[in-house]
Amino acid sequence: MTANLNELKKEIKNELQAQFKKGNRKLFFVGLFLGLGIAVTSTVVAVSQIGNHDHFISQILGADKERINLDTKKLNAIDCARSNEKSSDDNSSINSAANCWEISTRTSAPTNFIGDVTYIDKRTGFMWSSMINDTDGMTVAQAITNCDTANIKGFTDWRLPTISEFFEAIYHGYFEVVAGTDEDGDGSLTDNWDSDGDGSLTDELIRSSTAYSLDTTASFHFTFNGWNVSFAADTDAFAGYSARCVRTAR
Repeated sequence: MTANLNELKKEIKNELQAQFKKGNRKLFFVGLFLGLGIAVTSTVVAVSQIGNHDHFISQILGADKERINLDTKKLNAIDCARSNEKSSDDNSSINSAANCWEISTRTSAPTNFIGDVTYIDKRTGFMWSSMINDTDGMTVAQAITNCDTANIKGFTDWRLPTISEFFEAIYHGYFEVVAGTDEDGDGSLTDNWDSDGDGSLTDELIRSSTAYSLDTTASFHFTFNGWNVSFAADTDAFAGYSARCVRTAR
C-alpha cells in the first residue's frame, strides 16, 4: 500500500514538473514575441517621427502652406538659362539671363553706393548690391567695412562675397543684368561696371573676402581683363578696385 502511494506521488510530481516546464516554454515564447513586437513598434515610431520632423514639413510648407509660393515668377527660375554671350563695354541689352533674376526699382542711393538697385539670383537666393562708389579704389578692409555697414532696401546683413559666390553670380548672368540696368540714374548703361569712369573694364577689379592661401596679405578678386580670377594685395587701392555686396535673400 505504501509502495503504491509513493509511486502515485512520484507520478503526480513528474506530471506537475512536466506541466511547469511546458508552461515556462509558453511564457518564454510569449515574452519573446512581445519583446520583438515592442522593438519593431519602437523602430517604426522612431522612423515615423524622423520622417515627419518639422525640418521637412512645417519649415518647408509652414502651418498655412504658404512658404512655397508657386507663382509664375518663381517658376521661371526653373526654366532660366545662362546666356553664353559676354557683354562688351557698350552692350546695354539685358539678355535671356534676366529671366533668372529679380531686379528692384532704383530710388535714392545709400551711403557709399552708386544706387540701391538690387538683384536676386533666383537659383541661389542671393541678393546682390550695386557698385560701391569709390573712384579711387579700395582695400579689402574698406570693402568689408562698406558691406558690413551697408543699409540697402532696409537690409543691414550685407557682406563682402567670397570669390566663388561672385564667380557663380557672374556665371548666372549678374554682369548682363547689371549692364542693362541704370544703377546710378545718370541715363547711361555703359558705366555700371566701370567704377573709375575711364570708359574701360580691362582695369576693373571686384574684391572678394577669400584670402589667398599662399599669401596671407592677399585676397582673390574677379577681373574683366580675361574674365578670370586672380589675387592682389589686401592693401592695394588703385582706381578700378571696387566691390559689390551680397546677402541671403531667401
